[in-house]
Amino acid sequence: KLFEVGSFLTHDLVYRLSLPSETTLTAAVFNFTDRDPPLARLELNYDPFITNPIGRSFKVALSKRF
Repeated sequence: KLFEVGSFLTHDLVYRLSLPSETTLTAAVFNFTDRDPPLARLELNYDPFITNPIGRSFKVALSKRF
């Protein structure tokens, strides 16, 4: 018997700012609605191939080209 896994949609937000001297500042929020993945009948209770169990996460990066 097949089981259907519920739908899963997350929203990510990324902002990139170009600064002088070839410097870039990037700020991101992944899964900003903090949605949990739907339950699946697998060992981890979610489908690791299409979902991510980590809730809302943040990333800030500064890069410089030489």
